[in-house]
Amino acid sequence: MQKYFRFVPVFLVLIIICATFAANQIPAQQSRVGNVVVNGTPVAKPNDALPSRPVQKQTSRDEADQLRKLSELTPPPRPETSGPLPQQPLPEIAEPMPAVTQQIPRAGARSSQVAGTQVTETQATQAAPAKPESPATNAMQTPVSIDADAEISISRALELYRQSDFEQAKTMLEEICKTDTKLPPPGIFLVQFAATTGQNDRIRFWLDRATWDHPDDPEAFTLLAEFAINENRLAEAKLLIEKGVSLLKNLADNEERRQSVENFADSVQGRLYQLRGDWDKARLSFEKLAAVDKDNADVFARLGFVAANQEQYDEALAFYQQAIDKGAKLPVPKLIVSQIADQQGKTDIADKYFNDVMKATDIDPESIRIAVQIQLRRGNVTEADRFLQQAIKAEPDNLDNLLLAGTIDLFKKDYSAAEKRFQNAILINPDSYAAAQGLAQALVEQNDALKKERALAYAKSNVQKYGETPDSLATLAWVCFKSDKQIEAEYLVNIVLQSGDLTPQSAYYFAEITAAAGQTDKAVLLTKIAAGSTSHFMKKAEAEALLKKLESGQEVKPTPTPPANTDTETPPPVRFPGTRS
Repeated sequence: MQKYFRFVPVFLVLIIICATFAANQIPAQQSRVGNVVVNGTPVAKPNDALPSRPVQKQTSRDEADQLRKLSELTPPPRPETSGPLPQQPLPEIAEPMPAVTQQIPRAGARSSQVAGTQVTETQATQAAPAKPESPATNAMQTPVSIDADAEISISRALELYRQSDFEQAKTMLEEICKTDTKLPPPGIFLVQFAATTGQNDRIRFWLDRATWDHPDDPEAFTLLAEFAINENRLAEAKLLIEKGVSLLKNLADNEERRQSVENFADSVQGRLYQLRGDWDKARLSFEKLAAVDKDNADVFARLGFVAANQEQYDEALAFYQQAIDKGAKLPVPKLIVSQIADQQGKTDIADKYFNDVMKATDIDPESIRIAVQIQLRRGNVTEADRFLQQAIKAEPDNLDNLLLAGTIDLFKKDYSAAEKRFQNAILINPDSYAAAQGLAQALVEQNDALKKERALAYAKSNVQKYGETPDSLATLAWVCFKSDKQIEAEYLVNIVLQSGDLTPQSAYYFAEITAAAGQTDKAVLLTKIAAGSTSHFMKKAEAEALLKKLESGQEVKPTPTPPANTDTETPPPVRFPGTRS
């Protein structure tokens, strides 16, 4: 136990929910990387090629203008529904707790989905993979010397906490911290205790209480700011991190801890600016952090991402290479930059880098999978399939390949084949967001009542597990619509439109739903967002056809659902989400 408390935890960095599929227009096709540990210790890699947790994607300026018009046409949510809608779950923390002696900065991954072809911000801005497991948390620690008596007392406090004697544990920690003023407030210990004992529902409670008990200490405010970023509450995050930074002066007599808190604040501020698309300020924050921690691969990977979004592609390549040299597990930097340039509409630059990479004979399977996603985004389904076969040949049992194969089947409208792919992926990883999302999309497009019920179960499960994000709610709305649950579908459309975040595919879903409800003006605006997207998605052709129909003044009637096929074969046994076999 003494060894366990050799270092006192200072930072707790929480992962985002939502968990989606690019942040604040963070390019959708970015390389797959995970989290970096500053001491060089990598965490395991997730099994999904697509994000395991969805998070909101912000629209472009033109789309935002259109959405403001939509808000005037959007009625308040309709309370009359024929069944309970998913409730917002408590925040989850998805990574295992590291040893207290490790130093792990954690920046949550944001994501957005376009027919399964987009990948997370984490994949281009962080450097070592991480594996989602049971709810727990990451922490970033600052070494602080603790004498033997304090170690024994802290160990006793932990035992009291384990016995649910929280107030006595808190009292004991307060006495320890009075004796050694270099230590963080008791609330920070209690946060760590909650994480260590798996009581993740109490983490926010202890953080909130720490701000009340020690309002002059910056640490809890910076941790709450990270929490807010992971939940996409950016305005709240801004206020919290500004409060934390303003309190740093109170640690003037504790230089070691002050520097550690300041470094973390720079990281949070950089992420906040990055998510808001304020690339210049984001770069300043990350450069300041890189000057202090020259071996932090995560920071250099983020600098590469920021530089690419500033259209400084050569600098971006250099930063990404530095990240790799410092231990980052990144695909080919040119492929990352190609994705970002393609997202920016710089097709010539994107093609140049892409072709340079694909000419190589020794390209790794992970980079090939990124090439698959780039081709899907461009609508080159045949090329995407050809590249995927190379990845399958190199790694025949890779789950990422299976997910991408299912996505290609969705593009081909081969829903039966897509169902089998995603079903197999679910059997391998029952907690895969991407597999459940793809399976719901494949099942609901088939003329089978039982399959539509299963689609509804999977779509609801993703909302319940990963939060009411625009992407998961959009899929649920589409599944409800295709299952003749028009009221529920409209209700969900209103929720997402009030958030102001749409992907092109979501916009198409909502256009069909609102057109069927007779809300033609709203349907036209939504269809323009979908059909006007430069990215391809699996319903792009349908969106263009719907726009022509709406602009010609033709009445759009709900597509009648054919009679259910009662002679379907018995489906294979599956483990449905939310159940235990």
